Amino acid sequence: MIRNIIWNIIGLILPLLFAIIFIPLNIEIFGYDDFSKLTLLWIVISLSTILDLGIGKYLTHYIARYSMNISTQHVSLVLFLYVTVSLFIVMLGLVSIHFAASFTLENAYIYFFQEHSIEFSILVFVSFLSNFFRFILEGMGRFNITAKVKIVFSTLPYICPWVVSLFYVDITLIVFGFLLIKFFETLTWFFLTYKYVHVKLVIPKNIEKSELINIVNFSGWAGVSSILSAILGSADKIILSMISPSAYVMYSPIAELTSKTSVLNSSVSTVLFQWFSKSELNRKKDIYSKTLFYCFVFTMLSIIIVCLVSNDFLLIWLGENTSGSLMLSFKILLIAYLLQMLSQPAFVISQASGFTKQVACIHIGETVLYMIYASILIYEFQLVGASISVLIRMILSVVLQNIAFLIIEKKFYESSNCRSI
Repeated sequence: MIRNIIWNIIGLILPLLFAIIFIPLNIEIFGYDDFSKLTLLWIVISLSTILDLGIGKYLTHYIARYSMNISTQHVSLVLFLYVTVSLFIVMLGLVSIHFAASFTLENAYIYFFQEHSIEFSILVFVSFLSNFFRFILEGMGRFNITAKVKIVFSTLPYICPWVVSLFYVDITLIVFGFLLIKFFETLTWFFLTYKYVHVKLVIPKNIEKSELINIVNFSGWAGVSSILSAILGSADKIILSMISPSAYVMYSPIAELTSKTSVLNSSVSTVLFQWFSKSELNRKKDIYSKTLFYCFVFTMLSIIIVCLVSNDFLLIWLGENTSGSLMLSFKILLIAYLLQMLSQPAFVISQASGFTKQVACIHIGETVLYMIYASILIYEFQLVGASISVLIRMILSVVLQNIAFLIIEKKFYESSNCRSI
């Protein structure tokens, strides 16, 4: 498990290093206004991972749990549902862009989405297909393979704008460059899946009602969590861009970079989810305690380092003219995303154990609260308000997820003892 976590960290850390190098270059070439549009492209790509209504997470769970007896029919059924959901998301996105354009005047970001709506739709659909085959490989625990592919195709979106600028500075060309990258990434995942997993996809036949119920019960609530996570992860940027576009232009680089620190959380949670999906709940309590302890030590040490060096780093990264409010926001965001790691053990174990409904209910409560206080804070304090709202969200998530897991674990043992008596 430790080796898989290391591979996963490598696959996510190296793209972060490229982001640190190329984000300032892209800002210098395109300016803050056009660069903030590039961040929207990265958001679109990331949304395809978390707006699959939980089906991708169910697929990883199923492959991990039944790795020795994978049903071709069942995987094909999941693919059919996955494609259906992806097409639904694409159509919903097109309608939303058209609706927003009808009621929002002179917003450069809405206009950008509307102008490239077809390209964005194709980009989202191809990203969905790419993720489907990646989820199969992760379910099999092939993290050494997935890490290598992530290194290549997660760094290219940062390099692409710089390469395009060598010939012609045009955002439209970058959009097409992203499409090309995603197309080749999907082909790579497809061939690797057939090489290492040997799953043959067929047309689903004789679908049993119980199969659909199992998929819907698990993925439906996991999908709610994924959608709400997407909303929570992007709400600070979206609200700020609507309230103060000029503040968002300054906020987008630091928000993009600090959000990449969550790769550590993703590295740990992805491996833990695959591993815990194969285990029973009564084997997970000790692992939960140890993992939470290590996460706590790492988080506290990282926060100390952030407090000491974040201002100097930002001055080197964005230049001597960086404002004090931007420095403060950067430090708050870094601390917030580091604190998020303390919620991962409880969150992952609860979902991998099938308690997706309980986790989703927590996310619903978090989202309602967050949208209220985030809107107030961002309206009053703009840059700093956006970063403080993210920090409050992470603290609430840590507290709620760990309390929920302890309650679930207690009820599980009580029910197990009753059955044994």
